[in-house]
Amino acid sequence: MYMLVGQNTNLQKYVLLGMKCGNQRMQDDQQAMLALQNIEGKGIALVADQVINRDELVAQYAGEVASLSQYVKREKEAHQQAERKLQRICVGEVGLM
Repeated sequence: MYMLVGQNTNLQKYVLLGMKCGNQRMQDDQQAMLALQNIEGKGIALVADQVINRDELVAQYAGEVASLSQYVKREKEAHQQAERKLQRICVGEVGLM
């Protein structure tokens, strides 16, 4: 099992905790190639830059899980400060706010 010890996802910042993670593809740099794309009507999106087969690793996300009320509060604060740094992840879709 691996634990992320840094804020940025950097493979050198993983610390072995005793047992090996079952998913070594991320550590072996075998994740899908991704790209940012401006989608009309949606904004900037993170999309696959290659074909992804069923059950393949796309990417690993390290972040914070927030309640809906926390998210709404942060979204309001960000809009008041004219910032667009929030990210919403939903089943089947990732949207930048």
